[in-house]
Amino acid sequence: MSDDEYRRKGELAMRLRRNGDYEAAYHLFVELISRFPQKFGMHLMAGDMADKTNRFEEKEKHFKNASRLYPTHEFASVLYFHALLDNGRKSDAILEMKRFYSVGKPNEYRQLIKDLKEGAIKSESSKKFLLQIEDALNTT
Repeated sequence: MSDDEYRRKGELAMRLRRNGDYEAAYHLFVELISRFPQKFGMHLMAGDMADKTNRFEEKEKHFKNASRLYPTHEFASVLYFHALLDNGRKSDAILEMKRFYSVGKPNEYRQLIKDLKEGAIKSESSKKFLLQIEDALNTT
């Protein structure tokens, strides 16, 4: 695939996404990833389209790949964290948060913890999850 063809297909995938044709956009993003697996942004877009088309395991995979390609990018890490939670993998989500704390500036994660603290006042499950996160972050 030439650079020009890559650009055209990427633009088409983005147009399909804007127009709400998430299924077609997803398939184009996956095709582009198959040819250019190191393109960080394509994994983010594929993960977003996977979410919109209820492909939750695929969403997790794409956000994981984005997080691994750009390990200090908090947005990718937070998306992966939420994908793990959506798939019932709370312990792995906490490990992803902990991984990011070791390499990046956790502004979004700090806000998430702040929100959990507010929720912990009303919810026992939020309180328990917050304690698990704090425990993980305080161990090496």
